[in-house]
Amino acid sequence: MREPACTVRVWTLRDHRWIVVAGELDMAATTWHGHELQSMMEEGERCVIDARGVGFVDAAGYRLLLELDEAARAHGGELTVVPSPALRRICELLDAAGRIRFSAPEDLFTEVVAPVRGEGSMRASVIDLEQRNAELEAANDALAGRLASARAGVVVLDAEGGVRFWSPWCEAAWGVSGDQAVGARFLDLRTGLPAGEVRRVLDEVLAGDVDVAEIAVDATMRDGRAVRLRLVGSPLPGADGASAGAVLLMETESG
Repeated sequence: MREPACTVRVWTLRDHRWIVVAGELDMAATTWHGHELQSMMEEGERCVIDARGVGFVDAAGYRLLLELDEAARAHGGELTVVPSPALRRICELLDAAGRIRFSAPEDLFTEVVAPVRGEGSMRASVIDLEQRNAELEAANDALAGRLASARAGVVVLDAEGGVRFWSPWCEAAWGVSGDQAVGARFLDLRTGLPAGEVRRVLDEVLAGDVDVAEIAVDATMRDGRAVRLRLVGSPLPGADGASAGAVLLMETESG
C-alpha cells in the first residue's frame, strides 16, 4: 500500500479534540490513519474533524467517517465534521440518512473557540489575524515580483524536503513549472543538479547542524548548457527553534 497523500494533525481546544485532515481521504489514508482516528473516537470526547483541506474523497474515506461517527456515539462522544466541497458532494450522494453531522466554521467559533477568551476579544483577535494575513500576502506578492527579475534561483523547502516555493529562475533553468514543483520532493524533481552533493547539503541544513551550507557544483541547464553553480542552503527556523525547512539559493558563479 502506497503512503497516503493525506496529513492528520490533532490538538485539544477547550473540551474538544480538533483533528485537521488535509489531502486525499482514500483507501491509503484509511489504512494509515484509520486506527489512530478510531482510537480517538473511543475516548468518548467531543471531536471535530476539520476536513476543509480535503480535495478528494472515495468510498473508503466516506466509510471511515461513518465508522468514526459510530465509534464516537458508542463511547459517549460526539463527532462533528467541517466539510470541504469534495466531502460534501460525496456525502450528498451516499449519506441519504444524514448520519454524519456537518457544521460550519462560524458555528464552531461560537460553540468552541469564543468561550475560551470571551467572544468579543476572540473576534478582535480574528480580525487582527486577518489583517496580518493581508499584510503578509502583500509582502509575498512584492517578494515574488523581486524574485521574478532576480538572476538567481530560490527554493523554499519544508522539513521533509518538499517544495513550498519555486522561483521563476528555477522554472526557466530546468523547465519545471511552479505547479509541478510545489508539493513535490526537491530531490525527486528533474533538475540538472548533482543529487548526491545536493542531498548532503540538505541533510545538514534540515537537521539544523549548520547555519549555512555552501558548495559549488557542476549543473546542466534545460538547454543542455553546462554551468558552475554556487548553491547556498540555510535552515528555515520554526516556532520552537527547530528547523522547519530550508531555503536554497542558486546562482551561476559568474553572477
